[in-house]
This record gives sequence, structure tokens and C-alpha cells, in this order.
Amino acid sequence: MKSILLALLLLPALSGAVTLKIATVAPDGTGWMKEMRAAGDRIKAQTDGRVKIKFYPGGVMGDYATVMRKMRIGQLHGGAFTSGELATRYPDLFLYNTPFLFADDEEVEYVRQRLEPMLNAGLEEKGIVVLGSASGGFVYLFSDKPVRTFDDLSRAKVWTPEGDPVSDKAFRLAGVTPIPLTLADVYTALQTGMLDTVVNTTFGAIAFQWHTKMRYMVDFPIAYVFGAFGLDKRTFYKLSEEDQAVLRQEFAVAFKAIEETNRQDAVGARAALINQGIEVLELSEEQRAQFNSLGSEVLDYMGSTDDFTLTHLGDLIRIIEEYRGSPIQ
Repeated sequence: MKSILLALLLLPALSGAVTLKIATVAPDGTGWMKEMRAAGDRIKAQTDGRVKIKFYPGGVMGDYATVMRKMRIGQLHGGAFTSGELATRYPDLFLYNTPFLFADDEEVEYVRQRLEPMLNAGLEEKGIVVLGSASGGFVYLFSDKPVRTFDDLSRAKVWTPEGDPVSDKAFRLAGVTPIPLTLADVYTALQTGMLDTVVNTTFGAIAFQWHTKMRYMVDFPIAYVFGAFGLDKRTFYKLSEEDQAVLRQEFAVAFKAIEETNRQDAVGARAALINQGIEVLELSEEQRAQFNSLGSEVLDYMGSTDDFTLTHLGDLIRIIEEYRGSPIQ
């Protein structure tokens, strides 16, 4: 009798086809979508049609909060998210968003190789299995008016991602009362004048057409962002182990390609912004030091506040200091 019951419990994982419904704000036709669709085709072929993937690009399923809610009730099975969006489920991912923390791409890569397995495990405990992630690069400040100092920033109408306490705290420390909005609402807010200052990667500013409302870019990286593809844990573990392995393999391949494409796009996007009239503002050493001081203040805040619990803050600091061979200033 026990063996019969066990067979019945395993039946959904061993037979029948499933269509995984995946949502993202990434516009169709972008490198992200091309690689994810290609991964979906390979998965369908390698599982003999047992696993099919249907994508909903361009934010048609709503913002990230809506997508996560639909994942919880089974209307969607997964999505592509930014680190900040995933951090609303697992706050340790806010560590990547700490402003003025990372020095360059090489340092980020060193940290990611050591920290990311811990973060992925923590996120899985919260119900999301990460099947692939890729660097989005550093974000920069784009504005309609020149911004070089805290005083300049305090007069700006600045966007922060909705539900991101790290960005909110950083701007407030700089004397700014930011305007929190979802990603999908930013362009309209720029059109109406509700916003005149935003942060994004060079490629993201173009992809979402924000650059058409901007005149300046501050040539000083603010924070690092990454994107990840996450599948609902319950859905993932209903698949056979064989099919789980196929998904892990093919999305790893896809996101490796996305990572390389993102790096190439960042270089091309910067040149495109300049060609389209965006003026690049250089900061003095004094101005850079003023902004850098925010990073230490935010890091101290994250370690002392009860607003969210961070399991791996100490690991992050240890890894960075290990890479630099000196304490974080």
C-alpha cells in the first residue's frame, strides 16, 4: 500500500507535459528575450515536449510585485527580475544595491562568485529557485539639469524603485526626498515632469527610452545591478530530476550569453548616448568623496536597522576586504 501511495505522489513529476508561464519587463526583441526564448526552444526539444515555456515580455503581466503575487497563486510560474525586486522577497539581495560600494567590474565578479551561492540558497528558502543570473552593470545618474553636488541633487525630482529601502535611504542621506515608482511608471513620470532625475544603466536608459527626456549623465557609477530568472520552487520541484537538470543547464547557458551581451551593450550604449547629445559630467575628487561617503553611511544603516534582517552582510564585507587586502573605508 505504501508503495502505491508513493507512486501516486510522484506521478505529477513523472508524466504529462507542463507549460511554464514566465513574465518579464524586458521588451521583446532585446538580447535578454532572444536568449531566453532560445533556451525555451532547447528545453522543449531536450525534454521531448514535456516542458514548454511561454514568455510574457514587456511588462504585460504587470510590475514585479504583481508577477510575484501571480506566482504565489499559480497564475505564473516564474519571471526575470532585478536584484532589488528579488530583495523584496529576500532582503540580503539589497546588499548588491549598496551605493558606491564596488570599485569596478572585476571586484563585482570576485564577490559574485563567492556570495551568490549563499544568496541563491536563501532565496530558494523563500520560494524562488534561481536558474540564471547576469550582470546588469553599474547604474548612473541621468538628469535634465546638471548634478554635481548634494545641493544640486536636493533640488532634483529623483526616482527610486518602489520598495527599495536602500536607494531611498541613500538619497535621503543626500538631502533628497525621492519619488518611489515602479519601473513601468517612470517614462510617463518623465513625460509629465513628475521626475527629472533617474538612475539606470547606460543600456537600460536607452532600452526604456528614458534618455530622450534627459540631457546629462554623471560619469560616476552609483550602484551595481543584476538580473535573474527565478522559478516558483513548488513548480520546479514537481518536475522530474531529469527535467530540472535540463532547465538548470539551458538557462545557465542563456545567462552566460546574456552576461556577455550586456557588457558589449554597455559600451555601445554609452557611445550612443553621447552621439545623441547626452552631456557626460565629470566629478572632481572632492565631489566623488562626498558621494562615496554615502556608501559607508548606508552600509552602517543596513547593519544597524531592524527594517530588514541581513544574514550575509558580514560575508559581503569579508569578501570585499579579502579582494582589496584592506578594510572598507
